[in-house]
Amino acid sequence: MRLAQKKRGVISVWVVLTGLVFVGILGLAIDMAYLSLVAKQTQNAADAAALGGAYAIRQTQLVGATPTIQSQTATNYAQATAAANYIAQQSVSLAGSDVVVGHFYRPGTSASKQGFVVGDTPYNAVQATANRTSGSGNGSVSLMFGGIFGMPTATMSRSAVAMVDTIKGGVVVLNKHAPGSLAFNGTGNSYKIVVSIVDANGVPTGQLGDVIVNSDDPNGVSYNGNPTMDISNFWIGSNQTGTAAMLPNGATLHPNMHPAAVDPLAGLYSGPPAKPTQAATLVNGVWTEGYYPNGIPGGAILGPGLHWADNGASSFTAALGSLVFINSGDVSMGGNSTITLRKMTPTNAPTYYSKYSQWASLGIGLWIYQGNLTMKGNPNIDNDGVLYLTGQAPSGGNVDIRGTPTSVGSMLITDTLSISGTGQVNVKYNGGITEPTNTFLVQ
Repeated sequence: MRLAQKKRGVISVWVVLTGLVFVGILGLAIDMAYLSLVAKQTQNAADAAALGGAYAIRQTQLVGATPTIQSQTATNYAQATAAANYIAQQSVSLAGSDVVVGHFYRPGTSASKQGFVVGDTPYNAVQATANRTSGSGNGSVSLMFGGIFGMPTATMSRSAVAMVDTIKGGVVVLNKHAPGSLAFNGTGNSYKIVVSIVDANGVPTGQLGDVIVNSDDPNGVSYNGNPTMDISNFWIGSNQTGTAAMLPNGATLHPNMHPAAVDPLAGLYSGPPAKPTQAATLVNGVWTEGYYPNGIPGGAILGPGLHWADNGASSFTAALGSLVFINSGDVSMGGNSTITLRKMTPTNAPTYYSKYSQWASLGIGLWIYQGNLTMKGNPNIDNDGVLYLTGQAPSGGNVDIRGTPTSVGSMLITDTLSISGTGQVNVKYNGGITEPTNTFLVQ
């Protein structure tokens, strides 16, 4: 009897001990799973903060801010972005020292530096560190069962580096999904795109700009023969690595671009210019600013101001500071027709520039709102402003260049672009408007 009671006592002790071990293991597993979740939340907060800071770097650069202001603004943005994230049910608090700015050197861009270098200018990257430690704003992470093992809390720290890559987008093809959104349909290698970077006076700097094609279709860029592009970077939404053959030595192909570039002018104006109440009139051989209900007459000489037309245009000269807005219809050029256009500036048309500053300040020369631009034969566009096609009609927003024309502007923004024959698109990019940018994580 006593032996049986002793056995039962021993079994009870083992049951209790085994139960305690089981509870401890279970508690440890729960805490480990919880820490895994906290680690992901911490990394997400660091990622978001770095991206927010990198975005701020570019925005401050666009307005000419000093490096000190860029750094402080990036820190503020990173902290605000982090605060919108939660770690262990607490809003993330970053100290100023948790955010540092610097320059991220891609492989091959520097002989002596690589990766993120703190403090190097020009700034293009931000490192953010999210902490849950005893010394951080949120403190360490409380564990549910860690106290059993003498560990009531745990620490967590994660870092991320994001960079902003400025795209000197001389040509921006916006359609996100169309096959052949950029199409080269000629033969040989005599048709091409050239994006030259110029200074404020239009003088070439010797540097080349970029071409952006949003389409993620497997054939978003279609081509025959051997077209070439004299550019620095080719950003495409597809994975068409073969398009690298179009680029000169030293240029870089960036496939699978994500997210897609946005219209660099979108959001910078409240809407298109209103139709003028007065009709354009011919005075001493020059058309005054105003409304053209039947299109701009072929070969017209336009005075300074806003020339607002329905039913398209074919050729004109507007060399005195103009904004030409084609509300409906196409701009169809053939033969040896020409368009000569000088955008409004505070110098060449101060009164009109002030009147139409919302659009003139964006550098727009020719704005085709609903229609298309077609160039056949040997036409030429001599334009120092942005050539802007917004494609507001379902079939609009397309540039079709055939034959041997040359198209010139400080930037081309369009839905699709097709180049045939020996046509060329020559852009003299002056960086005078907000360029599209890509902000992404690099570490």
